[in-house]
Amino acid sequence: ISRAKTAVKNVLKDSSSAVFDSEVVSSKSGNEVVCGFVNSKNSFGAYSGNQRYISNGISAGTFLEEQVSDFDDVWLKFCG
Repeated sequence: ISRAKTAVKNVLKDSSSAVFDSEVVSSKSGNEVVCGFVNSKNSFGAYSGNQRYISNGISAGTFLEEQVSDFDDVWLKFCG
């Protein structure tokens, strides 16, 4: 979980403001990933609200809800 949090912080605009919630390890897809929620500050310096994330512990394998148009499908496949 700590590697996933680090990977999520690497893709956020303000990594120092990250607040994590409800992390779980899932192997539903056959690959182990961490599914959870993160809240962080946006470009205006305000918290934007919880968003879901999926991470395999590296930045290239980390996906934020705001960045993936079909995130609901991805969430169901890996975390669902």
